[in-house]
Amino acid sequence: MKIDQQREARFRRTVRRLTIETRNVRSDFAARHVWYAWLADGGSTSNLFLRGAGFALQSDLMIRLIRVLDVGRTTSSFWYLHQCGLSTAGDGIDFEKLREFSMKLKSVRDKTFVHIDKKGVFDPGKYYEEAGINDLHLANVIDQVWTVLCRLNFSYGEPPGNLDNQTLPSLCQDFGRDLLRLVNR
Repeated sequence: MKIDQQREARFRRTVRRLTIETRNVRSDFAARHVWYAWLADGGSTSNLFLRGAGFALQSDLMIRLIRVLDVGRTTSSFWYLHQCGLSTAGDGIDFEKLREFSMKLKSVRDKTFVHIDKKGVFDPGKYYEEAGINDLHLANVIDQVWTVLCRLNFSYGEPPGNLDNQTLPSLCQDFGRDLLRLVNR
């Protein structure tokens, strides 16, 4: 049927788009994680570009993750794929916790990250604290979404990209090595 073909085309295109977004989320997470770990270990720099890049990584990570996990009914997000049915691609994934995380992310998005809430303007950090989002939560969510997307891509015969088979800790190691090369110049 025509509707099924349209739905299949949208589903596949959503998988492709979310794969690109989540690939960038993984890189942003690894680079940001390494940057803040380096600073926590006593690293410092007067390089304004590197300082700005650290803030930019945080913003890019958040907006891409917000886009991937958008709970809106009219978006082709991860939740659209879930609604369509993931077959075995969703095996072992805790969708309840992912949905809970998505709602926390939406609160941060609506109150301070994308919009400036009238009440929240006095204490924007409050919404991040209330959401309780930390690197462990971020890594877990990113890994679960990535697992589903990789399974879907495999089922469509799509070849993985260069860094797609690396774990998040492995990406962090590679980014850490490259950061040290950069700051030790």
